[in-house]
Amino acid sequence: MKSTITLKLSEKWDILEDFDGNYYILNLENGDYYEIDLMKFKFLSLLDGKRTLEEIINIIAQNFPKNKISDKNLGDFLEKGLRKGFLKKCFI
Repeated sequence: MKSTITLKLSEKWDILEDFDGNYYILNLENGDYYEIDLMKFKFLSLLDGKRTLEEIINIIAQNFPKNKISDKNLGDFLEKGLRKGFLKKCFI
């Protein structure tokens, strides 16, 4: 049986929206945070370790029809997430 690699948010991190409508990814252990845009917030909220990247990209495309996700931007974001530790790989 072939495994599929998916991604999910690391348990050490969470995403949140403040009262002013700003979006963040927050390290729950040390308080580090990064401001993110709404599309990244939605993308990260869909990373549950069960959905494939293709499924998530399709959902994002439906919710943000005017914004096109480039392979390079997505690749850079995912690479950064894995390197900084806010994303982790899962196998289903």
